[in-house]
Amino acid sequence: MAADLVVDEPVAEVAVPNGFYATFFAGGSWASGDTTIDIAPGVGFVIETDLDAGFIIGGAIGTTLQPNLRGEVEFSYIQADVDSIFGSPVPDDVSLTSTGFNLLGNLWYDFSNDSGFTPYVGAGVGYGTVEVSGDLPGEVTASGLLYQLGAGVKVDVADNIALDLGYRYRVLSDADTTTDIGAPPPGVDITTDAVNHIVQAGVTFGF
Repeated sequence: MAADLVVDEPVAEVAVPNGFYATFFAGGSWASGDTTIDIAPGVGFVIETDLDAGFIIGGAIGTTLQPNLRGEVEFSYIQADVDSIFGSPVPDDVSLTSTGFNLLGNLWYDFSNDSGFTPYVGAGVGYGTVEVSGDLPGEVTASGLLYQLGAGVKVDVADNIALDLGYRYRVLSDADTTTDIGAPPPGVDITTDAVNHIVQAGVTFGF
């Protein structure tokens, strides 16, 4: 009788991402803001500002923290023209532009499944700066706490490459506001609250 011959067959090695990734994105933004000028306790007024549709570009670097949970650091640049102030349209011959720089730490929860589509939800917090410049005596700058809520879906298109389609609700809250014309008089406090609705598309590379 011949003895059975046991042969270990070679197993092909599969490249497995280590959980780190980089995302690059762009999209549209729709924002508005209120600048509150408090002259004295209980005395002040609010400047309401609406922006035209603008654009956002940015990127993020992140990693898997736990199954289905990702953490990342995001930086973005947002620009849009000012459409109206106090509800009155900005004249055609006046140019006012809002630019924003945002730095956020985000947490995203992925709803993993057997398909190539991965929905996710999450939130982030960080620091934001908005500058309004143009046909003004000087620039107006608001800087402070920034937070966002978001949701989206990742679509696998190749090994370690996915499209990322998402929505972000982003808020600049109670931001200190200054102008390079000069500091406000003593006792005058100026703060800005702004809301931004963002729709974006990006590409994520795992490595």
